[in-house]
Amino acid sequence: MAVIVTRRAMLRGTDASSDHHLLIAKCRLRLMRTVSNSQCPKPFDVARLKDPEMASQFRLELQNCLEALAQEEDNSVESQWDRFWSTVVNSAAASVGHRRGTFHERWIQRDTWDLIDERNKAKQVRDQEPPGQVLDTADMRYQLMDRMVKRNCRRDKRDWIEWKGQEAQEAANKNDNKTLYRIVQELSGAPSGRGVPITGKDGRLLTTAEEQDRRWVQHSEEILNQLAPMSTIPEDASALWMTSQLTLVQLPLHRQKPQFGQ
Repeated sequence: MAVIVTRRAMLRGTDASSDHHLLIAKCRLRLMRTVSNSQCPKPFDVARLKDPEMASQFRLELQNCLEALAQEEDNSVESQWDRFWSTVVNSAAASVGHRRGTFHERWIQRDTWDLIDERNKAKQVRDQEPPGQVLDTADMRYQLMDRMVKRNCRRDKRDWIEWKGQEAQEAANKNDNKTLYRIVQELSGAPSGRGVPITGKDGRLLTTAEEQDRRWVQHSEEILNQLAPMSTIPEDASALWMTSQLTLVQLPLHRQKPQFGQ
């Protein structure tokens, strides 16, 4: 809950036997939105599996873990599924690793992230150094690392766009319009078309697809099925302005001067 002060006034002349001035304020309470503390786990860096060496390493790690899992004697379905799920997740975390950054930073490669970590360390060293020659050297190292990070980021973004273009071309050759449309949205940055809730005439929210389809049909019939527009002008419309009379009122051009003293 947040307290918002909308108006305040200070009473300087109040005799309250105090060396402080009294303050009167008008406040307003506003409920604040609760933020959930639950965090979604970061996805795995599945792009690394395109490397044959990494794919073989993950396959070998998973195979060793599954062989150890097959020696257990518990035959219940739920326990087997739990052990299998935990085995696959642990193997992926040990060999592949989680993806760093947000969803919009997924094009940054792992070597660029290593340079970003080194740049952060160089910045911490520069901030802790006292003024002098050592500070100048640390600042030069930080600027060098910053240029390297920006250069690698431009390279990674260019490679990612080229890879997405090849994937879109393959989808177009296979007539996979769904994948092609998704890639075009990712590259163009167009917002995803989130559906707006549809309500009926009575204001009730329509949740099923059948109700929404019927409402669309009803809306289209009301919009499209209209009376044909009048193509001819009625006969009495032209004579309407001729029969109307315009009354002109002639106003005096000069006002009569008032006579004072009468």
